[in-house]
Amino acid sequence: MASYNLRGKTVSVHSDGHIFVNGKCTGLKQWSSSSTKYSNLSGQEQKDVKGKTLEEALYLRGFLPRKWVFPPSFIKNSQRELGILF
Repeated sequence: MASYNLRGKTVSVHSDGHIFVNGKCTGLKQWSSSSTKYSNLSGQEQKDVKGKTLEEALYLRGFLPRKWVFPPSFIKNSQRELGILF
């Protein structure tokens, strides 16, 4: 079993390919022959997430939140307001 921390969630891929997010089954399995191919629990290939990384596939399926990226100017202004800008 492999475990990852993706976007603040614990993602586990079991040896049989089952993917879990925070201990809950996603209904997806990762293929052993390709890390960018997925199937449902019945074995049907999921073409909407084919070719996607694990993080991208789980985001597209709604299991991971949007990645927030703040521009450097926002961070600098926030630090200035908090008085921690050196």
